[in-house]
Amino acid sequence: MQETDVIIVDGIDKDTYLNICREAVEYAVISIPFTYNRMGIRNLKKKISNIAKGKLAEGLFFYFCESNQIPIDKSIGQTPFYMPDKTDFVFQNAEWDIKNNFLYHKGNYLFKKYYKWLPGLIPHKSATDQWAKRNKLALSSTTEKRYLFTFLKAADSLDERKQLIDIHLSEKQEKYLTELCHQFRNNRRSKEQPFDASSFWHQFYQGENRAMLFRLKDFPQLIITGYAGPHQWHHFKDSGENRIWNNGLMRTVINNSYSRIHKLPAFASLVPHLKEGMERAHFSHPKGRRNPYLS
Repeated sequence: MQETDVIIVDGIDKDTYLNICREAVEYAVISIPFTYNRMGIRNLKKKISNIAKGKLAEGLFFYFCESNQIPIDKSIGQTPFYMPDKTDFVFQNAEWDIKNNFLYHKGNYLFKKYYKWLPGLIPHKSATDQWAKRNKLALSSTTEKRYLFTFLKAADSLDERKQLIDIHLSEKQEKYLTELCHQFRNNRRSKEQPFDASSFWHQFYQGENRAMLFRLKDFPQLIITGYAGPHQWHHFKDSGENRIWNNGLMRTVINNSYSRIHKLPAFASLVPHLKEGMERAHFSHPKGRRNPYLS
């Protein structure tokens, strides 16, 4: 793909963005007792924030697709909060998972560092991780598995400790969630509903201010780049653990299988009508606009 195929979603109003973020955070909260802790994070609030950041990218992408009449099906692969999703969405007879990573740079755009040189990452921590399952389908109606690579800016630098999504839990809320995590630690694959969602939220928010659950530090634009499927697997190789990418633009802890984005096809190539114009977004280096990387 070329740099001009990169989609920059930067036209979502703040109220909508906050609503998408709230849905992401609340999903992270109610699902935390049943979520696989791939990163080995011990701090409860950090674990919730980590899940929420991934769901934020997912929600922004769904909103972009809805705004631009891209016919994805996000309902067919979704499962209840206590079960892993089968897939993030279905599009063109393929199961898609969104693999979002966070960038560290100053300004809203990368400075003289093109998005196409970033790595697309698929977790490969063990023989049962997502890379190992890249050819396994969860749905009978689909023909292949694909991964979509997106990015969000997290902070100006890797040294910045402030979270993009800062989670606030009262002592009572933290105790309640900790007890649920302990109670269901060996029951994360059960198909039986462990508790009623409305009862959970009644207990969780009792005597608490819902508006105080999280603070969003910024409203970073979603960067939509390339995708990979069976025809691109040969581009991927192991990254190794604890890696700094592109002179500090990204950091990863676990081993991943990766390919540089420029070797992959662009998501935009699957939706050619976007070349005629987009809602809430634009292509990198659009005609008639100054190149943001050379500013």
